[in-house]
Amino acid sequence: MYCVNCGEKVNVESKFCHACGTEIQAQHSIQEEKTIDKLDHQNELLETEQSEPAEEEHFANFVGKNKEYYQRKWAGVNDPSSSVSWNWAAFFLGPFWLGYRKMYRHIFIWFGLFLLLDLFDVLIGNTHEVSSINYIVSFVLYLLVGMFGNALYYRHAKKQVEKNKFTYADGSELKYVGGTSSKGVFVAVGGLIAYFISFLLIFNAFGTNVIVFGTSEGMFGVNGIQDSFHQDQAIYYEVDFGESIGRSTVEIVVLRDYGNYEEVLAQYEEYVDPTWNGFYNEFYDPLYYSTIDRGNYIVRAYRGGELLSEGSFSIR
Repeated sequence: MYCVNCGEKVNVESKFCHACGTEIQAQHSIQEEKTIDKLDHQNELLETEQSEPAEEEHFANFVGKNKEYYQRKWAGVNDPSSSVSWNWAAFFLGPFWLGYRKMYRHIFIWFGLFLLLDLFDVLIGNTHEVSSINYIVSFVLYLLVGMFGNALYYRHAKKQVEKNKFTYADGSELKYVGGTSSKGVFVAVGGLIAYFISFLLIFNAFGTNVIVFGTSEGMFGVNGIQDSFHQDQAIYYEVDFGESIGRSTVEIVVLRDYGNYEEVLAQYEEYVDPTWNGFYNEFYDPLYYSTIDRGNYIVRAYRGGELLSEGSFSIR
């Protein structure tokens, strides 16, 4: 053993260095502390090296199918919990991708946002401008899920791994907590059905009996809803009675609106089922009718003189 102060060789049992008088026991304590600190540091490094693979293994077990894809996406960004990382499945499938990845809470948030849009639509009025805003916001929602879907899934996976990694000793059972689920897709389908039911309830509670106009008709009504058309555009209309009509015909009156007065242009009957709450049909086709003049128009639906609903549009 050597003295750390002067370098002279000393006996391990000596209390003081015979050359410089430095206390040997104090040197022992200092060396022991340094040795302990070094060992502690090595243990910390070893634990870190062991924990990182374990964490990655936990995530891999949780993700399951396509784990390599998500590991690559998360490793390629600075912060996987918030960085943009494109996911085509999330973009195209939206809530069904969320269900497939067992993010059920996010499904209800998704349809809740769309219900808010519908409520806005009903309260403000189903005009061309409002419909355009709805289409834009809907597209933006899908775009955001495509951009941040991987980050959203990372936060979900991290939360579930932290919550369950101690429950399952080796982490292998995390695949039952995470992974993919065909049942989750059906949960999303159920959410979609609940959304449509909720929409009907909202419409019945806040909606008004109106006539809307569009550029085509589909399986469930008029499509391309707007209130301004070109002269060469076909026009379809959808009439809402607000209740069962209770008779087989409804009177339709078409008027030209000049601002300070109205001029009746046409009156005719539409045949309907007495149990219907409304109907949709072609209103104007430029191929078969004379060109309609530019201006503002009003359409009203009557039942035996009782006004049921009305709507307006313009030709530019």
